[in-house]
Amino acid sequence: MKRRGWQVSASPKVIRREWVNKRTGQIDMVPEGITPGWNFNPGQTRQENLDKLIAGKLKAADPRVAEVARRDLDEYRKRAGR
Repeated sequence: MKRRGWQVSASPKVIRREWVNKRTGQIDMVPEGITPGWNFNPGQTRQENLDKLIAGKLKAADPRVAEVARRDLDEYRKRAGR
């Protein structure tokens, strides 16, 4: 940046507006001009849903199988930096 003569500017002022989810009644503040559907991280939501699914399957599995699967998942998460 320095070589090109660029500088970091101040963050833009973000004007937020109240938005009510008609299905849940949850109130959220979203930036003006942004559709509320884009006010989340889809990858994070997907991972949370997968974690819930896996937890349910492990709970229903034979305890010995579940223990091996948990160890494998822990090893995978450690390698993936999660």
